[in-house]
Amino acid sequence: MSCSLISMVGIKAQELQANVSISTENLGAVEQSQYKELENQLSDLLNKTHWTKLSYNKQERIPCSFSLKLNEVKDNNKYQAELSISASRSVFNTTYDSPIFIYVDKDVNFQWDLGTALSYQEQSIDNNLLACFVFYAYAIISMSLDSYALEGSQLIAQEIKSIQMQVQSHSEWNGWDTFARNNRGALARTILDSKHQSFRELWYQYHRLGLDICENNLANGQDRISKTIDLLKAYKNEVFESPYLALFEVCKLKELVLLFGEANQEVREDLRKRLDELYPTHQEELDKLRIGQ
Repeated sequence: MSCSLISMVGIKAQELQANVSISTENLGAVEQSQYKELENQLSDLLNKTHWTKLSYNKQERIPCSFSLKLNEVKDNNKYQAELSISASRSVFNTTYDSPIFIYVDKDVNFQWDLGTALSYQEQSIDNNLLACFVFYAYAIISMSLDSYALEGSQLIAQEIKSIQMQVQSHSEWNGWDTFARNNRGALARTILDSKHQSFRELWYQYHRLGLDICENNLANGQDRISKTIDLLKAYKNEVFESPYLALFEVCKLKELVLLFGEANQEVREDLRKRLDELYPTHQEELDKLRIGQ
C-alpha cells in the first residue's frame, strides 16, 4: 500500500482479496459439496465487486477471510449461522501484516434454497446473508481507509448508510438492531457517527504515523503508538460501550506486546499499566511486557 490514500484515478482493481469458507459440520449428515456453489458465489461477491471509486493495485488489495459456520437449518432453507471475519493491512517497508478487523458475528439468520443464485443489487438487497457480507466488506474497507488517511472512511459512508437504511425494512433479519451494543447494527452506527472521530484519528496515528515508520525509526514509531493509548483512554471515557474498543482489543493487544517486547523496562512497564487500565481482563497477556521478549 502506498503511503498516501489510494488514488482516485488510474488502473482499478478490486479492493478485497478474500478467502471464503463454509462449515456444515453442525448440520449433521449433509453433503458439503452442496454448499460449494454458495461458497463460490460469496467469494465472487467479495473479490469481483468494485466496492469504491478508489484505485487499488493488485498488491494493495486487502487480505481478509470470511468463515461461515452453518449451525442450524429449518424447513430446508432457513439457516442460523455464525460468521467470523478478519482482515489486515501491510506495514510500510516490511513483510508484516497488521490486523485491522477481527469480528465474530454469532447471529446471522438467512433464507437460501440449495442451488439458488444470490444476486447482489446495490440499492435492493433482498437477503440477509448478502447484507451481512456486503456490510462487512465495507466495514473492512472503512478500517483500512482510516488507517491511511484521517477520516478516510467518509469516502464510503454513503454506501454503509444505504445498507443501514435497507435492512430496517426487514425486521426478521437478526443483528441489525441499532439500539444494541454489540452487533453489526451497532458497528454500522459507530462507523457513521461523527462522535467517534477521535477513535478514527488515533487509528490513523497508530498505523500511518506509528507502525509505518517503525522499520526506519523504531523509537519514533513506538513513541507515536504509545501516545495513541492516551487518546484511546480519553475516547473510552467518552464512549464506554463503543464497538471500536473491542476491535482495538482483539486486533492490537498482542501486537503491542510484540512491538514493545524489546523496549527498555521503563517504557514497557508504563505501557503495561496504561493498557491494564483499559483492558483489565488481559493481565496474562500484558504481563509479558514485564519481562520483555
